[in-house]
Amino acid sequence: MALKTISWNVNGLNNKNKRNQIAHVLLKKNWDLICLQETHVIGKHKRVLSNKRLGLDFVTSDKVKKRGVVIYIKEKYDPQLLYKDEHGRVVVVQMVFHGENLVVVGIYARMRKNQLSFWN
Repeated sequence: MALKTISWNVNGLNNKNKRNQIAHVLLKKNWDLICLQETHVIGKHKRVLSNKRLGLDFVTSDKVKKRGVVIYIKEKYDPQLLYKDEHGRVVVVQMVFHGENLVVVGIYARMRKNQLSFWN
């Protein structure tokens, strides 16, 4: 059995209709692991990203409508949060797949002329 995985830059999920449309597309394929970047949902509204049909959610968001990462993992993989920043850039989750621990890292890093500046 393969781990069904998708990563998607959604360019904002503040609009309920857009969230519903994206959830509908994702649910059709029954993904095990979903990584969404650029959610643009501010921290106090991050509950709108919760969707148990997609999996357990691990969210980081900023105080303003930019950045944002959410990872959804099916509960059967026993996902555990290892780290998240408070600026909507990084979420790290551990999961178990076929008895092996896997670490999943969701990162939002906007493109810049000097991309290495994100890592410094």
